[in-house]
Amino acid sequence: MINGVDRDYDNSTPDSNATNLKNIMLSEDFAIKMGSWLDNSVDEYYCEVISYTYNSWNDNSGKDETLTNVNFTQLFSDLPKKGIDSKLQTNLARYPLTQFSSTKTNTQTNNAFNGAARNSMNRLQKTSFICENFNAKTKYFRMASLRYNADYGFADITSEGLLSYSDASLMLPFSANLTEDGATSNAWDNRLLLKNYPSAIMYMTPIHHDKIPKILNFDNSIPLVLTSYNRVVGTDGVDCELEIHPINSPYKKFKAIFEKLIIKGGMAISQYNRSRANFSMHFISYDWDKSSYGYGGDRLNNGHILTSLPIAFNYDNDVETPIEFSKLPNNNGSVITIDNELINRRVRFAFVANQMQIPLHNNLNNGTPTSYGFLSNVPVVQDPLGYFESPWEWSLTMRLYGIE
Repeated sequence: MINGVDRDYDNSTPDSNATNLKNIMLSEDFAIKMGSWLDNSVDEYYCEVISYTYNSWNDNSGKDETLTNVNFTQLFSDLPKKGIDSKLQTNLARYPLTQFSSTKTNTQTNNAFNGAARNSMNRLQKTSFICENFNAKTKYFRMASLRYNADYGFADITSEGLLSYSDASLMLPFSANLTEDGATSNAWDNRLLLKNYPSAIMYMTPIHHDKIPKILNFDNSIPLVLTSYNRVVGTDGVDCELEIHPINSPYKKFKAIFEKLIIKGGMAISQYNRSRANFSMHFISYDWDKSSYGYGGDRLNNGHILTSLPIAFNYDNDVETPIEFSKLPNNNGSVITIDNELINRRVRFAFVANQMQIPLHNNLNNGTPTSYGFLSNVPVVQDPLGYFESPWEWSLTMRLYGIE
């Protein structure tokens, strides 16, 4: 997982309009210290980017939407060992790492009740290249864009979250527990430190010059379906623990390949007649991945990003008619290694905003609908004001291939 939250501020271009908030220009080369998660015995890897997520939206809040709305973006990098340089003027991040991905969302005057924005759903990527082992190295990335009524190029894109979280009240659930970049004050002050970063998931296959990678046999694979309804800890699927049972197989270790994540629920921040928030979220498992190498995720807490979701809003609500809950499918995600435990083992799963913070997920005004809430965690009911509420639940499908 290439995650912009890991950026090296000192080797990036600060946003001159908000330097004290640690914002950087994503349209200029920005650095990421890649850590030391790869196998040191492998010199090169075959890489395939399979998903790319970036959300940015300003619903005419202080700036002209047609100028600030980034309709399509593309991530560049110096990760590829070689390739065809872009015709754009580039410095360090020379090669296109992803295909174009739309980040334009529906606005209040454009099919406002479609649930998840059709144009911001995660797009399957098929970019492949060879990269050298990047342990303990710094790599550079840069975002190009194609905007409405503008040329394709490196138009200014900043990490400033205020341009995409829209209405100020919608920021509070995300900033209330924010601790990044010096956020130590109350939610209202911390909202200035909210940021949006791009993220990309890529598969990396070690290149061994004396052997051929082993092909996984689908006929011997096992489906694994997990759901937040079976949680043993947690009041909803936003942050919960599930018991993983021993798998009836002679294998002691599996490659677990992401197949699908389906989310069901309503977001209180997107209720009827409220401004639409726009952000990316990561779905993380904690202390489940046993890979000997891998980059990306909440490494400080031993968390691995299984997939990223560019959610704009998913609350199809009208005070006159019953709600139709959105079901948000995502088919792009990570490959991890898991153990076949001898006894039941609890694994924590959580959704985090793109700064690795779990947002508040209860309504904050005595349970009444308010744009301050993130999502509802009560059974499906209609409150006195006519709003329908539902819990946030999910279903995850992985396919397991025995390897040891």
